[in-house]
Amino acid sequence: MINLIDTHFHLDFYKDHKEIYKKINELKQYTICVTNSPEVYQECQRIYFNTKYIKFALGFNPKENHSKESFGLFKNKFKGADYIGEVGLDFSRTYSDTRIEQIEIFSQKGKDNVILTIKDNGCGIKESDLIRVFEKGFTGSDRTKSKSTGMGLYLSKKICNNLGLDIDITSKHQEETTVKIIIPKSNFNHLH
Repeated sequence: MINLIDTHFHLDFYKDHKEIYKKINELKQYTICVTNSPEVYQECQRIYFNTKYIKFALGFNPKENHSKESFGLFKNKFKGADYIGEVGLDFSRTYSDTRIEQIEIFSQKGKDNVILTIKDNGCGIKESDLIRVFEKGFTGSDRTKSKSTGMGLYLSKKICNNLGLDIDITSKHQEETTVKIIIPKSNFNHLH
């Protein structure tokens, strides 16, 4: 039998979640169970345990109207989580009325701008590569990343330029990378 893989499964959405958990393990189906909040992640860790086939991913979806305390719990759990699942902003028409609240959760306010910070604790970027990361097709001098396209940061920079935003990147090689999108307050009203 072929082992199936599911990388975005909400076990907590099912009433019979305990039976489904058991069945996934019996079928040997590799599954990453994502969560929408650190509270749900914490509860899943309490009820279940990671197995060879099931792993739990910490999540934080601001459209769920989480509190600042919830975000604090997310940040606290972040370093210890093996998988990060559903995290993000949703500016679709359905959630357009919560755009400002969503941005506030993931941002800090300056005098003239709002800064949206995206940070990982991955492999980082070499200092010598930082000046080139926004170039089209640049994949770094470390060729262990053979599937890199060099398009992600290039497109991010292009989109920011088109929207009148600034984007900045800092990194510690072998530790972390931080990307900051700087939104001038003069552009902030366009988010409504």
